[in-house]
Amino acid sequence: MAYSRINFKNGAEGGTPLSAANMNHIEDGIVELETNKQDKLTAGSNITITGNTISATVPQVPNETVDLTFTYSDGTSEVISFVIDDSNIGE
Repeated sequence: MAYSRINFKNGAEGGTPLSAANMNHIEDGIVELETNKQDKLTAGSNITITGNTISATVPQVPNETVDLTFTYSDGTSEVISFVIDDSNIGE
């Protein structure tokens, strides 16, 4: 469901009071955004390991940080983070 803006206006004459209903509408939109964001980040993700080569397929979500965590057989681990650059998406 797409989020519908309320377009608040100043003053009582604006007809958009700060009310529980309006605040809950905003919070519902935030929850929907966060839920869909997580779905986009996990949908279509795939990791393949062949010998010493690791290939990862992740969705193109502009300006999102992707963390890759490597855990080694000796119990140590490291995290490599990068941001998806949206300037090349769709080219």
